[in-house]
Amino acid sequence: MRDVRLKRPIAGTQIIFRDFDLGFRRHPKTGKLVIKKNHESVQQALKYLVLSNKYERPFSPEYGTDLRNSLFENFDPFTAHRLTNDIESSIKAFEPRVSIDDDGNGQGVFIEQKDDENGLIVTIRYTNNVTTEITDLNVNLNRVR
Repeated sequence: MRDVRLKRPIAGTQIIFRDFDLGFRRHPKTGKLVIKKNHESVQQALKYLVLSNKYERPFSPEYGTDLRNSLFENFDPFTAHRLTNDIESSIKAFEPRVSIDDDGNGQGVFIEQKDDENGLIVTIRYTNNVTTEITDLNVNLNRVR
């Protein structure tokens, strides 16, 4: 499990989450790696968590979801329910900066099938635990083969 500890803000300061861009893009003027801050950092971490498969990380076998592996399965309501539960439990276990925000129906993760493209659209509604901002994150997955 990743150890991310939330620090309490000192009076008059703001917590800043910083992470480097996983695309390893360089800043056009400085030539250094682009840094993602606060909201962008959290969204990148969530997207990376959802797109990772279990047992993909050598020392964190439980990190991730099996969303990419499920693209080749027949998609039915049971598969959607299993994937929704898997995504929610992974976020609760590995991303302490956010909490899943439900829409009143008890769901904070929505999975929609794209029939014409053999893909999935995953929408995650979450609340940032520091800023209490509610945000939706959309992740598109397409089957390549």
